[in-house]
Amino acid sequence: MLRLTVLAATLLLLLVDNGSEIPPFPEAYHETIPLDQVLPTAPEASLQRSIVRAFESAGTTPPVIDANLVAACRRLCRVLDCTQQAGPLAFESQTIQFTLRRMGTSDSLFFPIVANVRDEKEAARLLSKIVSDSIVALKVNRFGASLDSESGMLVAVFTRRLAQLGAFPMSVEPGSTHLLWGSLVDDARCPSLLLSTPDEALFETRVHVKAGLFWTQIFFPDEPGTYTVELLVNADGPQVAALFPVYAGVAPPETPVLKLYPGTDDLAEPASMEAQALTLINKERKKRNLAPCAIDKAMTRGARQYSAAMADAGRLTHALAPKPGNVRENISLSTSIATAHANLMACPSHRRNIIDDEAVRCGVGVAAVTRDGVRLIYMTQRFSSR
Repeated sequence: MLRLTVLAATLLLLLVDNGSEIPPFPEAYHETIPLDQVLPTAPEASLQRSIVRAFESAGTTPPVIDANLVAACRRLCRVLDCTQQAGPLAFESQTIQFTLRRMGTSDSLFFPIVANVRDEKEAARLLSKIVSDSIVALKVNRFGASLDSESGMLVAVFTRRLAQLGAFPMSVEPGSTHLLWGSLVDDARCPSLLLSTPDEALFETRVHVKAGLFWTQIFFPDEPGTYTVELLVNADGPQVAALFPVYAGVAPPETPVLKLYPGTDDLAEPASMEAQALTLINKERKKRNLAPCAIDKAMTRGARQYSAAMADAGRLTHALAPKPGNVRENISLSTSIATAHANLMACPSHRRNIIDDEAVRCGVGVAAVTRDGVRLIYMTQRFSSR
């Protein structure tokens, strides 16, 4: 039994009890969990070797094993249940994202694989095929994996890290200021930062760059609640390098807050899914007393063409072709319209496009393809004030 879900900038394969030790939650983002807390079991070591060989066979440099991702995989083995077919897939994707954040990982581009397998050989065959068919094109550079031979639970998480960040607190005092710093990875450049407040106000913060390092001071206003930090870079087009919540004057949640989006059908034809996505967009706008976006036929044709181009390339990027002027663009890769919408709304820069009070027209284009028996939904949303 195999299931796949992909986040808004995220590929999620939901194909679960691991006897390995799970380190406690770190108190700050980007704190590296000590390697002696995640020493691999024999099945995990075998799985890691299989993943490395799969990348090498594809002629690609293998990603680096990340201790925090390994810890997240072990925890996910105990909280996910892929034996149940019912229920929205958004539940699982939100749980995975929550677990990664609580384990200190803020990478926005992450691609988890979760499966029930009979043995290590089946796990190796499965991962080798997925890596060659889907993961290599995503340019990942970090991974973690866990395999419990007794339960048959397999979890692997791949990420594309675009910024290596210094430790940053998960909890802060309202009215305090904190330093965010780090270095850009691979071809990332031009960092910028957005801070979203509990009432969805957005603040842009200047980022200083020198000698390969960047830094900025983030001020958290006096209003208590959950803030969202979003680090943007340019790498193969605009990308979200890091995305994480910060809790000011409130305790971090112990479990994810799961959001439901009824009325979506993940087995529908692309045109129907486009209509569903537009309905979700206008529901968000109505909540905020904004006028609905009218569908624009020309923008819809362009959005469909762009989604098809991403599907052909097998990756999520804004860089395949220039978009028309005076247009803001959201892109998503998922098996669920609900999952895609939830993740776009959780990201300040994408949410800003959806609830822009100047936006009056919208085009939504969906391309659906099937790989390894799993239906993938590539979606492009374009917004215009004209």
